[in-house]
Parts: sequence; C-alpha cells; structure tokens
Amino acid sequence: MFPSPRHFWNALHEKWYERRRALFGYPFVRNANRTTEEGKQRRALFVFLSEPFIMKPSNPRFHNHQNLKQSLQMVRALGDAGFVVDVRDVNCRDPLPSAKYDLVISHRSDLVADELLEQGGRKVYLATGMNHETYNRNLLIRYGRLNSRRKCYLAPQSLNDEKMQFVRTSDAVVAYGNRLTAGSWTSITRGQVMAFNNYGTVGIDPLRRDWNSARNNFLFFAGRLQMVRGLDLLLEIFPHHPHLHLYVCSAFKHEESFCRCYDRELFHTPNIHPIGLVSKGERRFLEIVRRCGSVILPSCSDGQPGSVIEAMQTGLIPLVTRETGLDVEEAGIVVDSDSEQDIEKAVVYFSTLDYSRLEELSRVTQLLALRQYSEAAFIARWRQIAREIGSLALRER
Repeated sequence: MFPSPRHFWNALHEKWYERRRALFGYPFVRNANRTTEEGKQRRALFVFLSEPFIMKPSNPRFHNHQNLKQSLQMVRALGDAGFVVDVRDVNCRDPLPSAKYDLVISHRSDLVADELLEQGGRKVYLATGMNHETYNRNLLIRYGRLNSRRKCYLAPQSLNDEKMQFVRTSDAVVAYGNRLTAGSWTSITRGQVMAFNNYGTVGIDPLRRDWNSARNNFLFFAGRLQMVRGLDLLLEIFPHHPHLHLYVCSAFKHEESFCRCYDRELFHTPNIHPIGLVSKGERRFLEIVRRCGSVILPSCSDGQPGSVIEAMQTGLIPLVTRETGLDVEEAGIVVDSDSEQDIEKAVVYFSTLDYSRLEELSRVTQLLALRQYSEAAFIARWRQIAREIGSLALRER
C-alpha cells in the first residue's frame, strides 16, 4: 500500500529535521516571542520544544501533534504577561545558557536550574501527565499482569526518573489534565499546581453515523506506548466478542516485542483491524471514524490524549479510564478501573445502548469537545496561568 501524500510529506519533513538535529543539535531561540527588550522586563527560560519557533506556519508537522503549536501559544502567553522568553528544547543536553532568569519553566524534571535564577527567581515544572512515581507504578502493574497472563515477559519501556529534583524544588507545577492528573503532583512539589485542558490538532466536522452498526465498532487511536494506552487489554477482550470490531490506529508496528506477543490477536483475528498510524483528515481515517461509534483508550497514565479529543470532535463517544485525565462523564463512559473485567463490561454495555441514547451521547460529546477541549479554551487558560506565574515571580523580590 502506497503512503498518502500527507504521510509522504510528513515523513520527508521528519527526516529533514532529524538530519538538521544531527548536524546542528537543537536550536536555542533567544527572545522567542520577539518582544522589545528595552526597560526592565523580566526574562524567562522555557524548556519544552524549540523547533516550532523556526518552522514556517505552513509546515505540515504542525498537524502531527498539537504540542508544537502549543509551545508557541504558551510562550506567547508568557510574553503577554511581561516576560522576554528564551526557548531551549527539552531534549537538548548542551551546556545551559549563561543568562540569568526571573523564571525557569521546564518539562525536564532533572534540570538543575538554581544557577540560572536571578535572586528571588522562580521555577515552574510543566507536566504532561501524572507524576513519575504514579506513572511507573501503574505501568509496572500492567507489565506484571501481562507477563503472568501470557508468559511473554516483555521488558518495561519508558519508565520515568523518579528523582524529579527540579519538580521537588519548584515553586509551582502546571499540568495537562484534570484534578486527578494535577492532584498526583501535590505530594511532589512544595508549590501550587495549576491544571489546563489539552486540545486536538485538526478539527473535523461532526459526522453522521448508522448507530445500529457503529455501536459495535470501536476505535483505538493513539501513538506509541501500547502498554500505557491499554491495547494489550483490548486485544484480550475483543476476540471473545466476534460481533464487536476494534480498529487499531496507533504506532504498534514500532514495538516489535509487543507485536510478537499479540501476533495472533492483532494480525489474525477477523474482528480486529490493525490499521497502524493514520493522519487526521486522511480519507481512510475519516472512513474509520464514520464507521465507529466509540473511541476507546484504557490508559494507565496520561495527560488528556489529543487523539481522544480529536475523535470526540467528530462525535465518537469516549470510553476511557480515569487515568486519561479527561472529564467526560456527561458525554461518555469512564471505566471504574483498568481491569480487563471492568473494561469488557463497559464495551459490552456500550454495544447494547439504543439508537436514541447513542445519538444524544454523540451530540453531548461534540459540544463538550468544542467547548472544554478547544484551542480557544487552551489559549484563554494559559493566559490565566501566565498571569499567575507572573505574580509568583514577583513575590518576595
């Protein structure tokens, strides 16, 4: 099968950026918000993603993940709050800048930033999910269950550093997610925790569905880390319900050991469809979305996955665990636990709902996604957060 034009150009741009990073490293962007440096404006160092600041607005990579655009929007909000902002990439390991800052806001939990701070300067951690101890514990439990259930003995991937020295000495944490996600950080930091909602990358108009068939079709829409997102649990459940179909749109092909463990279920089960990565807005993706009634993600730790939000914008009803950090009780189904039994009950229950109930849930889902999980809501919330951070940086100066 030939790649779509969007896949082709995205892959081309990714290769270009990989080569650029290999030759020059990650860019350090001084005064990323292009504000005047006259007078006594405060200066901030923002450690997250730096490449969006050298990309053209038309670059198709902005459609790959919403955090590229969000980096620009966060820095813009900090600029509006009175900061001149320098940007350093979270993956960069070059020596730190020699400048002094009134504020360091970082997604690196191991950053040693005290020497960067002006007297009275503040540190703020940018969290994209639950705290590392909770994440690691939840993920190791899943691997333990899998290894005892299937004797695959997969080695745990992507465990996080639990020292979190930057977080433990930070003055505040700003976190993607809801109260559950943000609350996981309260025992780690001495400062306040401020939550904000994620949003998707590409808006898709709500789609009409034949709910008599759509209620039997479920979309698993994610990127990498299949164990974190709970694909293993779904591959245990769906073979027992041949009238229910699971469409797997994720990067599972890059996780060879996982694919070997679930070879039969993933590749040789008639009601499980291993699609792989797809682009939002691509014709194939829209066909799958129209066919399905629910987007399902039994994650064990997340910071409001944009993939679920994007699916909700099309009217797909969310079936998620609480650990996704999404507040969708009024619109979808939140599973009581991430146990295989509870997830299976929720899947079967969804498939028995009548047409009128599903149509109403779909309508409420669209409204929730457009109101609470929108780009406009993100920008407005970050303006509030930037003002809070600005006040924090002024205290005791």
